[in-house]
Parts: sequence; structure tokens; C-alpha cells
Amino acid sequence: MNKNCRNNDFRRRCLEVYGEMERMGRRPTLREVVVKAIATPAPSFYVSSEYAYNKLLRILHCGELPDPSTPRGCMWMEIAALVQSEQLRRGGSMARALGHVLNFRRPSCFYISTREGMRIASPAFESRRIHRPRRPQGARQSK
Repeated sequence: MNKNCRNNDFRRRCLEVYGEMERMGRRPTLREVVVKAIATPAPSFYVSSEYAYNKLLRILHCGELPDPSTPRGCMWMEIAALVQSEQLRRGGSMARALGHVLNFRRPSCFYISTREGMRIASPAFESRRIHRPRRPQGARQSK
């Protein structure tokens, strides 16, 4: 899968979250919608099996650990843990366990930053009346 597919799924999820919040009587900001949407399970990991296999080899066998402070790093840690769990549960090769994880397991969230989420979701909300915090008057620079 690619970024376009992920971005489309994320925009769709943001619209769902916005609708849920509106039905609850809230007028959420775009940031609130994005943060909540990021925290929901994504439909897939959005990585190819070949790329994931090579990355996991580096993680599990070469000790090349991803940075857990980044969304991508957290995603790779989750994939590695799921693959190891699958291997313990069913046995078999890493490739087979990875195939099962990528085809049948869902990530716990959308692994993107809030900033990236805002960039992705903004076009979907341009035509809607979503509450955006106003800029303080002194924030604009006049020429």
C-alpha cells in the first residue's frame, strides 16, 4: 500500500470522527479531530511485504532498532512484536508470520504525527465549517 491510500483512509477517518463529535454536540477544532483520528486503529500498516521483511531483518537480526519516539519507529516496533508473537503462537518462518500480520492484523493507530495529520486532513475540511482557533491580533505582520 502507499501513502495515497493511507492519506485517503485517514481523511475518511477524520470525517467520521468529526461527525461523531458533532453528534455529541461538540464543535471540535481540526487539531482535536486529527489527534482523535490518529489514535484510532488504521485499516492496515501501509507497507509492502518486501520492504517490511527487509526492515524486520535489520530490526530482529541486526539489532537496528527504530526510534520509538517517532510514529514510524513505533509502527515498526508494533510490527516486530506482532511478528514475534505470531511466530511463537504458530511457529514457522518470519516471512510467514509477517504475511499474517500484514494481511490479517490492524495497527493500533495511524502512525503519523499530528503535524502530518493536519496537513493530510486540512483539504477535507476546507468546505466544512470546522472551528479553527483564531490567530491573536499581534500574530500577523503587516507590510
